[in-house]
This record gives sequence, C-alpha cells and structure tokens, in this order.
Amino acid sequence: MHPRALRGGLVVAALALPPVSLPLVGCATPKREAVRDATLNRETPRAAYDYLKAMVRAEQPEAEWNAFSPAFKRRLSQQVGRTIDVGDYVQARSTVATNRRKEIQLLLESEFVAEKPAGDKVSVVTIRAGKQQARPRFVKLTTWELFLKGEGEPVAEFVPTTSDLIQISPTGEVEMKISPSDSTASFLRDIPRERIQGFAIHEYWYLDDFGGIEAAVLNGLRGEKEADDPAATTPRGAAPGGRPPPEPAPSPYGPDPYAPPPPPPPSPGPGSPDGAPYGSPDGGGSPIGSPG
Repeated sequence: MHPRALRGGLVVAALALPPVSLPLVGCATPKREAVRDATLNRETPRAAYDYLKAMVRAEQPEAEWNAFSPAFKRRLSQQVGRTIDVGDYVQARSTVATNRRKEIQLLLESEFVAEKPAGDKVSVVTIRAGKQQARPRFVKLTTWELFLKGEGEPVAEFVPTTSDLIQISPTGEVEMKISPSDSTASFLRDIPRERIQGFAIHEYWYLDDFGGIEAAVLNGLRGEKEADDPAATTPRGAAPGGRPPPEPAPSPYGPDPYAPPPPPPPSPGPGSPDGAPYGSPDGGGSPIGSPG
C-alpha cells in the first residue's frame, strides 16, 4: 500500500512500490524498480536515510517526494517561483535530475557515518562518499490516518503531537478529538460512519535539508540541461543564468492537494524551516491526494 496524504506529504514506508499507471506527459518514465527490503522504514533518522537512498536507487520519485518534509517542498517552490507538486518532481527526476547527476550519485554512493540530534525532533546525519561528506537534516513529524471503505489510500494530516489527538479523562476514559483542516472536514462531512475502517497515528522522519539534492532537482524544475561542468549546478536560491524560471507545464497528475503554497511576494531568502508544518501547510485541492 502506498498511502496518499491530504496535506503535508505523509509517507508510510512502502516496501514494494508498484509502478504508477499514470503516464508522464513529454518526459521519460522512471524505472520504478520494486523495493522488496522488508526492513526499510523511517522510524529513526538513519532508517530514513536508508529508506530515501533505496527509493532513489530504485527510481521511485513518488516515494522520494513523500519522504520530504513540508519545509523542504516549500523551499523548492520558493526558489523556483511557483508551487511545486509531485508531478513536477517526477518530471524533474525523469529528465535532468536523474541518478547520473553527481549530486544524486553522492547520495547513492554514500555510507552512514554518524547521527547527531539537534533537538527533540531534529537530527543531522553525516554521510560519506569517498572524500566527500554531507550532513542532511531530518525532522520527526506526527500524522494521523483515517481509513475508509472505497478509498484505496487513507485521509491523513499532520499534528503537533499524539497528545493533541488523544487524552485521558479524569474518569479514565480515553478520548479522541481531531480538528481537521477545512478542506478535509468538507470531504469527511458526508462520509457515513459505516465506511470507517480504521484509524492510526504514526511518527516518521522526513528529509528536511539536503542541499545537493535540492540543487539537482532545481535544475530539473527550471528546465536546465544536464551538464558535467560543476558550474551547471545552480546554488541554492540562485536564479540560473539570471533568467526567470520557465512557464510550468501542466502537471500530469492535476493539482497536488498538499503541494506547498505559492511563495508570498516578496518573500525573504530561503533558509531553515519556517514554522511548524502542522494541520494544513500545503494548499488546497480535492480531499484525496495524488500519489505524492
């Protein structure tokens, strides 16, 4: 099962991701090799690194996108100058930001070195490939999932903590209270109770900052051609060659329901995560999301 998320990009560790049936328009399709390692998960920062590395190697861009934090996606949108969704990411990874890029190769050839907590829900992982080192940052986020009959993927949103959903009353009763975003509530309002199948709360680690991957993907999102020249890699936040970004092609998946919001004009330069990605951080759309 490869669950969708309403907002905020929830990912559940997919062990064997089937090929996506929707064809991409005007670009090559990733190989999407099956990932059958049953040990893969995102329950620790190191496990999240191993998970992302496996998905990149197998060319599973939808799973990669789901493993990025909302702040990571928001920075991509800010630097490109438009809202980026899973369709944009898949196209970028299928054309320019392929596994041949040196920035992606750094991840694929890397090995885990160390992990250093930078807070209760933030950790920096040191990796090494030959003489090169990188320190991607991961963040831990909490999500809830509601499973409904007739829906292949759960409705899901971020929350600050599990205790925001479940409390114990003075009488010992366990009480649950969920306050979904407006669009989620609008969708759920007409769902009959007999369609409810299950409910789950998860905590997963998400990639929050990895400059090399961002640089490679930004080249693809901006339509830059691949080049072996190191100067072809666009630094974070820099416009390629001083040119404005090209007009976006229509996403083959339609609007992404949890895509990051368009950057407010004018906006400050990109940097660290800018706010807690809880509830409804990523824009509107239909309540059941596209795969990513």
